[in-house]
Amino acid sequence: MARIEPVPGQGVVRAAFYILAAEVFNVPVYDLGDNRAEDPDFDPEHARVVTYVDYENGLIITRQNPSVDTTGEVRVGEPDVIAQQRPDGSVMIQYDAVNPFAPPGSSITGHTVNGTIVLQPTSGNPGTSRIIAGGEITDYPSVEIYQDNSAGKCRPVLIDAADSGGPAGPLLNLPGFHEVGGGKAMMEPFKADFDDPDWERNRPTDLGDPDDPPTVVVVR
Repeated sequence: MARIEPVPGQGVVRAAFYILAAEVFNVPVYDLGDNRAEDPDFDPEHARVVTYVDYENGLIITRQNPSVDTTGEVRVGEPDVIAQQRPDGSVMIQYDAVNPFAPPGSSITGHTVNGTIVLQPTSGNPGTSRIIAGGEITDYPSVEIYQDNSAGKCRPVLIDAADSGGPAGPLLNLPGFHEVGGGKAMMEPFKADFDDPDWERNRPTDLGDPDDPPTVVVVR
Protein backbone atom coordinates (compact mmCIF):
# COMPACT_ATOMS: atom_id res chain seq x y z
CA MET A 1 0.00 0.00 0.00
CA ALA A 2 1.02 3.66 -0.46
CA ARG A 3 -0.53 7.09 -0.14
CA ILE A 4 -0.99 9.48 -3.06
CA GLU A 5 -2.40 12.98 -3.41
CA PRO A 6 -6.19 12.57 -3.75
CA VAL A 7 -7.95 13.67 -6.94
CA PRO A 8 -11.57 14.17 -5.86
CA GLY A 9 -14.15 13.11 -8.41
CA GLN A 10 -12.06 10.38 -10.07
CA GLY A 11 -13.44 7.60 -7.87
CA VAL A 12 -11.67 4.25 -7.66
CA VAL A 13 -9.72 2.53 -10.43
CA ARG A 14 -9.50 -1.28 -10.31
CA ALA A 15 -7.01 -3.31 -12.34
CA ALA A 16 -6.87 -7.11 -12.49
CA PHE A 17 -4.29 -9.38 -14.15
CA TYR A 18 -5.98 -12.73 -14.59
CA ILE A 19 -5.63 -16.12 -16.33
CA LEU A 20 -8.42 -17.09 -18.70
CA ALA A 21 -7.73 -20.83 -18.56
CA ALA A 22 -8.75 -23.23 -15.80
CA GLU A 23 -5.24 -24.72 -15.75
CA VAL A 24 -1.87 -23.64 -17.15
CA PHE A 25 1.31 -25.60 -17.71
CA ASN A 26 4.10 -25.42 -15.15
CA VAL A 27 6.90 -27.76 -14.07
CA PRO A 28 6.30 -30.47 -12.97
CA VAL A 29 2.49 -30.10 -12.69
CA TYR A 30 -0.18 -27.63 -13.80
CA ASP A 31 -1.24 -24.49 -11.92
CA LEU A 32 -4.83 -23.40 -11.49
CA GLY A 33 -5.88 -20.34 -13.49
CA ASP A 34 -8.80 -18.02 -12.83
CA ASN A 35 -11.07 -19.75 -15.36
CA ARG A 36 -12.96 -16.62 -16.34
CA ALA A 37 -13.37 -13.90 -18.95
CA GLU A 38 -13.30 -10.14 -18.40
CA ASP A 39 -15.78 -9.03 -15.76
CA PRO A 40 -16.44 -5.46 -14.53
CA ASP A 41 -17.67 -7.01 -11.27
CA PHE A 42 -14.61 -9.23 -10.84
CA ASP A 43 -13.86 -10.77 -7.46
CA PRO A 44 -10.34 -9.63 -6.46
CA GLU A 45 -9.61 -13.21 -5.39
CA HIS A 46 -10.16 -14.37 -8.99
CA ALA A 47 -7.01 -12.78 -10.42
CA ARG A 48 -3.26 -13.21 -10.10
CA VAL A 49 -2.54 -9.57 -9.23
CA VAL A 50 -5.00 -6.79 -8.41
CA THR A 51 -4.32 -3.07 -7.99
CA TYR A 52 -6.72 -0.46 -6.65
CA VAL A 53 -6.09 3.27 -6.99
CA ASP A 54 -8.50 5.11 -4.70
CA TYR A 55 -8.37 8.70 -5.92
CA GLU A 56 -10.94 9.84 -3.37
CA ASN A 57 -8.94 8.74 -0.32
CA GLY A 58 -5.47 8.90 -1.88
CA LEU A 59 -4.41 5.25 -1.74
CA ILE A 60 -2.77 2.61 -3.93
CA ILE A 61 -3.32 -1.01 -2.87
CA THR A 62 -1.82 -4.04 -4.61
CA ARG A 63 -2.27 -7.72 -3.80
CA GLN A 64 -0.87 -10.91 -5.29
CA ASN A 65 -3.18 -13.83 -4.71
CA PRO A 66 -1.86 -17.24 -3.61
CA SER A 67 -0.95 -19.72 -6.35
CA VAL A 68 -2.43 -23.22 -6.27
CA ASP A 69 -1.28 -26.20 -8.32
CA THR A 70 -3.39 -29.15 -9.44
CA THR A 71 -2.20 -31.27 -6.48
CA GLY A 72 -3.70 -28.70 -4.08
CA GLU A 73 -0.41 -27.22 -2.88
CA VAL A 74 -0.58 -23.50 -2.12
CA ARG A 75 2.24 -20.95 -2.20
CA VAL A 76 2.21 -17.22 -1.58
CA GLY A 77 4.28 -14.60 -3.37
CA GLU A 78 4.73 -10.88 -2.86
CA PRO A 79 4.84 -8.46 -5.80
CA ASP A 80 7.45 -5.75 -6.20
CA VAL A 81 5.56 -2.51 -6.89
CA ILE A 82 6.80 1.06 -7.18
CA ALA A 83 4.84 4.21 -8.00
CA GLN A 84 5.15 7.88 -8.88
CA GLN A 85 2.60 10.67 -9.19
CA ARG A 86 2.54 13.89 -11.19
CA PRO A 87 0.93 17.17 -10.11
CA ASP A 88 -2.00 16.53 -12.49
CA GLY A 89 -2.84 13.39 -10.49
CA SER A 90 -1.43 10.92 -13.03
CA VAL A 91 -0.01 7.82 -11.37
CA MET A 92 2.61 5.48 -12.83
CA ILE A 93 2.73 1.98 -11.35
CA GLN A 94 5.55 -0.44 -12.16
CA TYR A 95 4.99 -4.02 -11.01
CA ASP A 96 6.77 -7.36 -11.06
CA ALA A 97 5.02 -10.47 -9.74
CA VAL A 98 6.63 -13.92 -9.77
CA ASN A 99 4.61 -17.14 -9.57
CA PRO A 100 5.92 -18.82 -6.39
CA PHE A 101 5.68 -22.17 -8.23
CA ALA A 102 7.80 -20.90 -11.12
CA PRO A 103 11.04 -22.81 -11.78
CA PRO A 104 14.31 -21.22 -10.59
CA GLY A 105 15.58 -18.58 -12.98
CA SER A 106 12.15 -17.42 -14.13
CA SER A 107 13.05 -13.80 -13.42
CA ILE A 108 16.12 -14.17 -15.61
CA THR A 109 14.18 -15.69 -18.52
CA GLY A 110 11.46 -13.05 -18.22
CA HIS A 111 8.70 -15.40 -17.02
CA THR A 112 7.14 -12.92 -14.59
CA VAL A 113 4.06 -10.71 -14.76
CA ASN A 114 5.55 -7.25 -15.05
CA GLY A 115 5.14 -3.92 -16.75
CA THR A 116 4.26 -0.26 -16.34
CA ILE A 117 0.77 1.23 -16.26
CA VAL A 118 -0.03 4.96 -16.19
CA LEU A 119 -3.44 6.19 -15.03
CA GLN A 120 -4.22 9.78 -16.04
CA PRO A 121 -7.20 11.76 -14.76
CA THR A 122 -8.92 13.75 -17.46
CA SER A 123 -12.40 14.95 -18.31
CA GLY A 124 -14.82 13.43 -20.72
CA ASN A 125 -18.17 14.97 -21.46
CA PRO A 126 -18.88 18.20 -19.56
CA GLY A 127 -19.07 17.43 -15.86
CA THR A 128 -17.88 13.85 -16.29
CA SER A 129 -14.51 12.80 -14.90
CA ARG A 130 -12.68 9.89 -16.45
CA ILE A 131 -9.35 8.07 -16.34
CA ILE A 132 -7.30 7.06 -19.37
CA ALA A 133 -4.56 4.43 -19.21
CA GLY A 134 -1.46 3.39 -21.10
CA GLY A 135 1.96 1.86 -20.80
CA GLU A 136 3.82 -1.33 -21.60
CA ILE A 137 2.98 -4.78 -20.21
CA THR A 138 3.79 -8.45 -20.75
CA ASP A 139 1.87 -10.36 -23.43
CA TYR A 140 0.41 -12.52 -20.66
CA PRO A 141 -1.90 -12.63 -18.69
CA SER A 142 -5.11 -10.76 -19.54
CA VAL A 143 -5.65 -7.30 -18.06
CA GLU A 144 -8.80 -5.36 -17.26
CA ILE A 145 -9.06 -1.87 -15.77
CA TYR A 146 -12.28 -0.18 -14.65
CA GLN A 147 -13.21 3.14 -13.06
CA ASP A 148 -15.97 3.35 -10.44
CA ASN A 149 -17.42 6.78 -9.70
CA SER A 150 -19.04 7.99 -6.49
CA ALA A 151 -22.48 7.19 -7.90
CA GLY A 152 -21.54 3.53 -8.23
CA LYS A 153 -21.30 3.56 -12.02
CA CYS A 154 -18.51 1.55 -13.63
CA ARG A 155 -16.80 2.24 -16.94
CA PRO A 156 -14.08 0.22 -18.71
CA VAL A 157 -10.73 2.01 -18.96
CA LEU A 158 -8.59 -0.68 -20.61
CA ILE A 159 -9.30 -4.27 -21.69
CA ASP A 160 -6.35 -6.25 -23.04
CA ALA A 161 -6.60 -10.00 -23.64
CA ALA A 162 -3.56 -12.25 -23.30
CA ASP A 163 -1.92 -13.35 -26.53
CA SER A 164 -2.92 -16.92 -25.70
CA GLY A 165 -5.75 -18.14 -23.52
CA GLY A 166 -4.49 -21.73 -23.61
CA PRO A 167 -2.54 -23.78 -21.06
CA ALA A 168 0.84 -22.90 -22.62
CA GLY A 169 0.19 -19.15 -22.45
CA PRO A 170 2.55 -18.30 -19.57
CA LEU A 171 5.43 -20.31 -21.01
CA LEU A 172 5.15 -18.86 -24.51
CA ASN A 173 4.00 -15.30 -23.89
CA LEU A 174 5.32 -13.98 -20.57
CA PRO A 175 8.74 -12.90 -21.95
CA GLY A 176 7.12 -10.65 -24.58
CA PHE A 177 5.86 -7.08 -24.18
CA HIS A 178 3.47 -4.76 -25.98
CA GLU A 179 2.12 -1.25 -25.57
CA VAL A 180 -1.44 -0.70 -24.37
CA GLY A 181 -3.78 2.28 -24.37
CA GLY A 182 -1.81 5.50 -24.74
CA GLY A 183 1.39 3.45 -24.89
CA LYS A 184 4.87 4.29 -23.63
CA ALA A 185 4.32 7.96 -24.46
CA MET A 186 2.33 8.23 -21.22
CA MET A 187 5.45 7.15 -19.29
CA GLU A 188 7.67 9.94 -20.64
CA PRO A 189 6.58 12.73 -18.23
CA PHE A 190 7.71 10.60 -15.27
CA LYS A 191 11.31 10.19 -16.44
CA ALA A 192 14.04 11.90 -14.45
CA ASP A 193 15.70 15.04 -15.78
CA PHE A 194 19.35 14.14 -15.22
CA ASP A 195 20.36 17.76 -15.83
CA ASP A 196 18.61 18.56 -12.55
CA PRO A 197 21.20 18.17 -9.74
CA ASP A 198 18.38 17.09 -7.42
CA TRP A 199 16.91 14.53 -9.84
CA GLU A 200 16.93 11.73 -7.24
CA ARG A 201 14.08 13.39 -5.35
CA ASN A 202 11.76 12.00 -8.04
CA ARG A 203 12.75 8.36 -7.52
CA PRO A 204 9.71 6.03 -7.48
CA THR A 205 8.33 4.99 -4.10
CA ASP A 206 8.16 1.33 -3.06
CA LEU A 207 4.71 0.30 -1.87
CA GLY A 208 4.91 -0.82 1.74
CA ASP A 209 3.19 -2.15 4.83
CA PRO A 210 -0.52 -1.23 5.14
CA ASP A 211 0.11 -0.45 8.80
CA ASP A 212 2.56 2.30 7.83
CA PRO A 213 2.14 3.07 4.12
CA PRO A 214 4.73 5.33 2.49
CA THR A 215 3.75 8.46 0.57
CA VAL A 216 4.37 8.33 -3.18
CA VAL A 217 6.72 10.98 -4.47
CA VAL A 218 5.14 13.67 -6.66
CA VAL A 219 7.36 14.28 -9.68
CA ARG A 220 8.24 17.96 -10.02
